[in-house]
Amino acid sequence: MKRYSDSKPISSIIRREEKTDPTPEYQRGPVWSKKQKQLLIDTILRDLDIPFLFYCSF
Repeated sequence: MKRYSDSKPISSIIRREEKTDPTPEYQRGPVWSKKQKQLLIDTILRDLDIPFLFYCSF
């Protein structure tokens, strides 16, 4: 898996975050346990393969 680094000013990140609705009505609630989240982070830090994650922002 390749990682890409892109430098952006913090102001553009803040503006993007302000426009994003973190709790749209179609969003399901949290389903992962703390342990599952920790394992995902560990997998990423060890540079192991993980399934693709898709993020859609409208």
